[in-house]
Amino acid sequence: MKKEEIMELIPELSEEDAEALSALWEEELLKEKESFDAEKIREEARCEAYEQARNEYLEKQRDMALEDALEKANSKSTKTLKALINMEELGFEDGQITGLSQQIEKLREECGFLFFDEEEKPKFTNGSASFENKLDLSGLSYKERLKLYSEMPEVYQRLVK
Repeated sequence: MKKEEIMELIPELSEEDAEALSALWEEELLKEKESFDAEKIREEARCEAYEQARNEYLEKQRDMALEDALEKANSKSTKTLKALINMEELGFEDGQITGLSQQIEKLREECGFLFFDEEEKPKFTNGSASFENKLDLSGLSYKERLKLYSEMPEVYQRLVK
């Protein structure tokens, strides 16, 4: 509040007292503003942390749903198939992946060797699988390896390492 405004409100104050009161008023306003700004920054940080945690949670849910869907599609290597899937075309809502079945069908046509046939499915006995759910290049024929190498060299290189 300005000195003149204070003098109008309280005419019996001297100019020095009005000036001191004005300075005190400005100081209190500045403290209040700083306090408000600090609270605003803390609130923004809380909101950011919440959003980050929420996004991480949803991403983990999506990844688990994707892994589950690929397992149900009889994939030999979910890791390899995840590398081939265009994640931008997928949607995730209420724990369900959308847009995946079309990509799986396309991958079945192009890279059928990445999927188990019904008779090839791993047989579970006493809680352990008789076939690991990983793509083993030694199990592929020369033609299948060559096709993988020529059509998807980056995937082939990752599997060879």
